[in-house]
Amino acid sequence: MNVPKAGLQLIFDLDGVIYHGDRVNPGAVELLAWLQQQAIPYHFHTNAGQRTREEIQHKLAAMNIYCDPGDITTASETVTAYVVADYPDIEYVHTLGGGNGLRQELELCGITPLPLEKQQEKTAPCPLVIGLTEDFNYDMMSKILLMEEHISDIYATDNDARFTANGQLFPGTGWQNAAIEYVMNKKIKSSGKPARQALDYVLSEKINSSVENVIIIGDNIYSDIAGGNAIDCQTILIMGGTTKAVQLENLESEIYRPSHIAADMVQCREILTKLIPAYQ
Repeated sequence: MNVPKAGLQLIFDLDGVIYHGDRVNPGAVELLAWLQQQAIPYHFHTNAGQRTREEIQHKLAAMNIYCDPGDITTASETVTAYVVADYPDIEYVHTLGGGNGLRQELELCGITPLPLEKQQEKTAPCPLVIGLTEDFNYDMMSKILLMEEHISDIYATDNDARFTANGQLFPGTGWQNAAIEYVMNKKIKSSGKPARQALDYVLSEKINSSVENVIIIGDNIYSDIAGGNAIDCQTILIMGGTTKAVQLENLESEIYRPSHIAADMVQCREILTKLIPAYQ
């Protein structure tokens, strides 16, 4: 989409940064247009995985932000890569939630997703892959427990406790993961930010960049900022999304401290204007 300049690569989160639900974040369109004028490439990396990359592409286009599906990485894509790395010859997995996004990413890798209702008792155990579902309940947990012998490992698109959409906070995939880990007594392998596996995938497979050339822009200190700090790159926190000011006053760890804080995308551009010369 962009011609690289001086090696700098920007990685933007989506919900809470580029848009809030179905509403574009003020200043986002102008910031991305300015980056294109500066020939500075950027990539979108989201822990949301229910939508396909094409669906996200169309959503962005409706906001006058144009990109290719390859310019977007979802947690459904990274969790599929995680499963394939651990099980190179895998043909099917059990799935819970995740929507069209998870189903498509699995199928693109030749993996058949098997919903919980389709237990394959005559097959060897295979992984269970979890994505966000608004219908998670006691009955679903019971079905997973009944399948215990048929589950080899458990993967999740992400471990976010909460996410923001249309100005409201909602429980994220993390609350499902916590219940499943507790009942199944099995550690879940999360591929969403801040997981190193997810960020390494974006760096090597999507933008072909080294850590020192990357700036991560996000609204969540526990995913975007912690992930950026874990790989030792600069981070910009956008306020008004998932993270509240009180959380910054009582940080549990320095891993959650952003390099820079922007009140909005307009101020984010001001910060980038000062940072960009150091990468040239």
